[in-house]
Amino acid sequence: MRKIVTAFVLIMTLLLGTIVSAAASDPAVSIVSPGQTSYGSTLLVSVKVTQPKTVRIAVYEQKEKVRGQLVAIRAGKQASVKKENVVSVTVMSPQTFTCKNNLGFYNKQLTNVSPGLYKITVSTLNSAGNVVATTNSLVMVEPKAATSSVSFESQSALQWLRNIFKDLFS
Repeated sequence: MRKIVTAFVLIMTLLLGTIVSAAASDPAVSIVSPGQTSYGSTLLVSVKVTQPKTVRIAVYEQKEKVRGQLVAIRAGKQASVKKENVVSVTVMSPQTFTCKNNLGFYNKQLTNVSPGLYKITVSTLNSAGNVVATTNSLVMVEPKAATSSVSFESQSALQWLRNIFKDLFS
């Protein structure tokens, strides 16, 4: 009897573990862009789907609730933010995309994005419209760095390279 109970628990663990891991994310759906960090005030959301499926894409800005105010989470600060103080503010309402081939891309450029932490959520839907898998990506948007002038060392190296090419080809 003990062996039967042990075998039953083992089989149930394997089955339920497989179900939970299958519901976590869909291997046929991946967030191509953006990466972990984006610079500037635009955000390009690109999702690749490698099977005929329907997905729902949404973008949220993660904000911290501090004394009743919602404050953007800045780079370097996200580790100190308590999870219960994070509020998701919708930036792009959920949009549905249906891939009818074995390869499809969803692309959307968001403009006037302020610096902060953003969450991209891609949910795979079944034929009834229910979510069967979810893929998430966190992106830190930082202000675009100011362009700096070329330093003196770079100019001399460039001049050195020009001289080499002149010597070789003249």
